[in-house]
Parts: sequence; structure tokens; C-alpha cells
Amino acid sequence: MTQSSESASLSRARLSRVASLSTTIAPLNCPIRWPVLVALVAFWACPHIVAFAQSPSPSSSASSRAESITEGQYLFQKRWTFEPAPQDAPAGGFVRGDGLGPMHNAQSCEACHVGGGASGVNHNVTLLTIDPRSPVITKAVEARRLDPTHLQELKEIFPGLVSANNSISIDIVVHSRSTRPFYDLVRKELKRKIAGDVPDEWLEESTRTSSAIAAKPVLSGRTENVDFYLSQRNSPPLYGLGAINRIEMRQLNKIALSQVRTSGGEVSGRLGVGRFGWRAQTGTLQQFVRGACAGELGLQLRSTPQTPDIADETYRSEGVDLNETQVVELTKFVVSIPAPKRQRVAVPKNVSDGERLFAKIGCAVCHVENIRPAYGIYSDLLLHDMGDLLSAPSPAPIPTSVGVARMRVPGLSDSSGSPILEYYGGRSLPMPYPYPRPEFPQFPYGQSVDASAPTPDVTRMGWDDFAREWRTPPLWGLADTGPYLHDGRAETIDAAIRWHGGEASSAATAYRKLTWGDQESVIAFLSSLKAPLPAQSALAMGDEEFLNEVGWSASEISDSKVSVSEVNHQDTSDSDFSRQALAIMQMD
Repeated sequence: MTQSSESASLSRARLSRVASLSTTIAPLNCPIRWPVLVALVAFWACPHIVAFAQSPSPSSSASSRAESITEGQYLFQKRWTFEPAPQDAPAGGFVRGDGLGPMHNAQSCEACHVGGGASGVNHNVTLLTIDPRSPVITKAVEARRLDPTHLQELKEIFPGLVSANNSISIDIVVHSRSTRPFYDLVRKELKRKIAGDVPDEWLEESTRTSSAIAAKPVLSGRTENVDFYLSQRNSPPLYGLGAINRIEMRQLNKIALSQVRTSGGEVSGRLGVGRFGWRAQTGTLQQFVRGACAGELGLQLRSTPQTPDIADETYRSEGVDLNETQVVELTKFVVSIPAPKRQRVAVPKNVSDGERLFAKIGCAVCHVENIRPAYGIYSDLLLHDMGDLLSAPSPAPIPTSVGVARMRVPGLSDSSGSPILEYYGGRSLPMPYPYPRPEFPQFPYGQSVDASAPTPDVTRMGWDDFAREWRTPPLWGLADTGPYLHDGRAETIDAAIRWHGGEASSAATAYRKLTWGDQESVIAFLSSLKAPLPAQSALAMGDEEFLNEVGWSASEISDSKVSVSEVNHQDTSDSDFSRQALAIMQMD
């Protein structure tokens, strides 16, 4: 029996008791009158009647849920436009934002996540990373201050590397577009400083190709005191994020320990800061959504400012583009995007053979089929060293609880707690290996050191080791989410497998040694992992079972920090946002 029905029954019982009492005592000519009885009724029954009246019925709750998801879907599909921010804001009144941008990579969430899936390389995010061995960094460490001439040198590479208060960033997004003038000139100047020829098929979104990225995954550039790199990230699919958000970090820790034991240390997954992003850099689904809104669309949120105008540091937009209720609604819609479900009926023989071979050659060590409640995920959500071929700048962030040696750079922007940087990564600066500066700009900076050991000690790893780490991507929906790998360089599933190295070397080698027919069976199995119906939420599909499975509650959008410390202790601290989210969702 529900709480509301219990309250109603209790209220009716008390009314019945009062009525029977009145009929019993009335013939005795007691001095009790009906006003007194009414008062007794009010005293005993009203709290429960009020509670009953305020408790939503199942149908009203479902209707509220549907309405909230519908609003979130509208925001997900909305094509944003730029509207110059008002200069004279009303005193104490609501100040609207400037809409799209100015800095942005797309005009809607759906542009990068069609039907909740991934997108082609045309919507890749380009990251600019300063090598921590650059003289501009090492000299600042030695002198304990930043040289003003070095600040100017950084600005000439890309103005966004230096903030208005002269703090510097090691990692920054090079957005594809701006709604305001002169940004094209900034991009052209950056391109001019990159070594060698920079094909438009690599840098420009309208002509970008997977083959161009595969030919040169990382571009290198240099000025007198700065070595820098450009790399790319492909948009990940959004399937089943509600289920992933409920996976406990202690579950992942158990998988990591099991991998070390069963592989003799050859495979040694590491817990990331969270469960989302290519580098496991984002702790919660709410952080993921907020970072995407501010970073990809340039929307101003209450506690997540949009990226400043790179070409005009004087431009300001003080208004808000998405209020907190809308962020909750958008997150609800993302939660409602279901995980793909495999059809287990009449499975073709080559698919079942491929599934068996997938496990036999070692792929299933990292691509774990089920992690409660994400059934069919085919991932461990852990970070693994994937070798030099997949190495890229802006390395995986390190949880604060892990004792890795970090560089202390004067004037380095503190990105801790920034939803945008948590969305993209680049939150820490572990100590790099002291390679000498190469004659010409290059990535990697020097010969890598194999971090894989029987019992790897993460505290002895450096910037270059973390640059080779990637979170195991979920394979559900794989057949419909190409191109593959973190930058979209692999146009086929077969190519993606062949790029694997590092901890995945044995599995990739075993795959290459299979007969052509067996390789085709493995591909047939992976190609059977289809996406769900496009552009539909679980509620729109009538999939109440899924929504119940992911636990439709305020915990889906809470802002509690998720870190390695969660393995031993669950952090339940709430932000202002999570308290407001809780209130809104309780209203449902």
C-alpha cells in the first residue's frame, strides 16, 4: 500500500470513529455540540486529508514526467541563434542571455547527437594543448612567476590561453565558429604557427575527414618558448547514460582488481574521475550536460559561464540562456534515452561464433558485457593505456586522492570544478618526463616509457603516460555510431580494432591472427550491436521498464562528486543545483 493510500485509509478510519462517537454520546445529552465534533474532525483528519490531496496520483506523476521529458526534448532539438545581450539590464529584473555562442561548435544538441547517437568528424572538438616542458612553463616554475613577454607570446598563438586576469590555461578548446567578428583571423593565425602543411580536411569542419585525422592524429606547432598541439575528440553517443550514471565506482574498482589478477598485470584498468567522457573526466551526468551546453553551444548557465569571446575580451553577456529548471528538464531527456537491447532470438551462427571469439581473444576483459544496471554495455568504464598510436595531448585527469607528482606553475588557471573543463578533460598537470626539447615540434615529445607492469604504481606515472589512457567506450549501439575511436579516425570497426595497442596489444594481435572467416564473425557480432530507435526517449517508446530500471529519481541529476574516494566512502554532498533539482523532481 502506498503512503497516500495509507493516509487516506487512516483519515477515513478516524472520520468513522468520530461519527460513531457522536452517535454514541448524543443520546446521553452530553454537552458536546456539532461545532465541537467538526473541530475534532479537523484536528484528527485534516493533516492526512491534506497529505492525500497533495499526493500525486500515478497518472498525474506519469503526465508530469512526460511533460518534463517533452520540454527537455524540445531543448535538445532547439536550434539556437545569437541575440546580442542587452547592455542596460533592468535593476533587479531577469536578464536574458545572448543565446548561441559567441564561441560554439554547433547550434543544437541534436546536431552532434542525432537520435541520441554520435556524429561524424565534422562535429569533432579541436583541443589546443601546451606541452608542460615548454620553456614558457619551465621558466615560470624556476622564476616562480610568469614573464609578461611569455604571456604575450601565448596570446599571439591563441588569445584564449591567457585570461583577463593574466592566468594561463594548458588546455583549451578551439571552437569551430563564433557569432561575432574576427574569430576567423584568430584561427588563421593559429594555423600559420603549426608545423608543416595543415590540410583543410583536418582542421575545417566542413571538409574534415577521418582519413586526414588517421594520417596525422596530432598536429604540432612551436614558437620561441612554446610547444603546442592540436588534437580532436569525436562526439560520443548518449545511449543508456541514465544507467551508467547509477553504476557505483566500487563496482568498477572490483573489475580493475580482477583484471590485474587474471591478466598477470598485462591489463590494469584505472578508475577515472568519473564515468563519462573519453578520459572518464566527468563525474556526473548533470556535469556532462552543463559542460556540453556551455562548451559546445556557448550557452550561459547560472553557475557555468559560457566561453569568453576569443577575439574580443571586452565582450560580456551577464544574462542566462538556460535556467536551472531547463537544465533539469534537458538532463531528464538525456536520462530517458534508452540503452540498446540485443535481440537474443534466432541469432545467426556467425554472430554467436563472433561473440565467442570476441571473448576468447581477450576483448571481453575490458569490454565487459554487463555492469549492473547497464546490461549489454560491453565496457568497464576504466582507463587503459592504449599505446603510442592512440596517444593524444590533454591527458586523462587524475583524482585528487591519487598521489601523483604535479607541476606547480605560477599563474596556471585553476580548472578544478569548471564544468566546461570537466566536460573536455584537462583538469590537472602531472609531472612530465624530462625529455630534451626536440629539434622540431613533434608529438609525442620523446620516447615513451611503458607504464604497464605486473603491479603498476600510478603514483610514478607522468603526463606522457596519462596521455595514452582512454576510457573503454561502451559498445552498445556500435554498429550505428561510426566513425570510431576518440577522434573518429577509424571509419570501420575492423580499423578501430587494428589501432589498439598498449594493454590491448595481445587482443589486437590475436584478432590479426584469426582466419579471415573468423575475423568476419567477430565483425558480424559487433555489427549486431544496434542502436535503439532514433530520436525517441524511453518514455515516448513506452519503455517504463527502462525508466524504472535506471531509477527515475533526483539522484539521476545530482551534483555529488564522484571520485576514487567513492570506492571507500560515498560522497553525498549536494550543491545548490542538486537541492533545486530535488525539489523540482519531487514536484513530479
